Amino acid sequence: MNLVSLRYRSRKAFLRAAKTTTRLLHRTRARLPRGRTVILDILFPGLAAPVLVQAVVAAAGTSTAVIFRPLPSEQKTWIYLREIAAGRSGPRRSHTRYPADLAYECRSEAGHRFRGRLRDLSVGGLAAGSTLCPARSSFLRVTIGPLANGTLHLVYGRVVWARAGEFGVGFTASAGARLRLSLRRGSETGSLRLLRSSV
Repeated sequence: MNLVSLRYRSRKAFLRAAKTTTRLLHRTRARLPRGRTVILDILFPGLAAPVLVQAVVAAAGTSTAVIFRPLPSEQKTWIYLREIAAGRSGPRRSHTRYPADLAYECRSEAGHRFRGRLRDLSVGGLAAGSTLCPARSSFLRVTIGPLANGTLHLVYGRVVWARAGEFGVGFTASAGARLRLSLRRGSETGSLRLLRSSV
């Protein structure tokens, strides 16, 4: 399944592209066959992190545009995006958290390194167990993994809470597309097998 990254400079630009609740016009020279199912990776000002939406290519020709139609199962997400872009709703303050028994390594701005295991993971952040807890508001580089398939995920964030034996990190930049896709698959299947650590 193709991942199509859609970045908009403003909410108004997103609304111009998504004029109705049933379609989104995207100007591109990429050739996508009609009927193909894709994952749209959508971000515009006002969203804390990109949102993934499954859609089908409804129309594609020799011109410089493609029309995507969200799948029926994505209608609530699509309406939510349009509400945020129109200013009628605010972004959700939290993301779905998934229990995740994963190895991680952190590096602080001061160069301190420490390792441990994650407790949970979401598109917006993580909770981790550690014998050494970083100071609140400190900036961290976090490497998650290696995963069962050998991959690593690199994220950056700030410590938003800390207590004895654990701390939480809010990502300062959105999690990478691969990590978001893994989390999305986990939400659809009810399992995070792709995010099980091999260590």
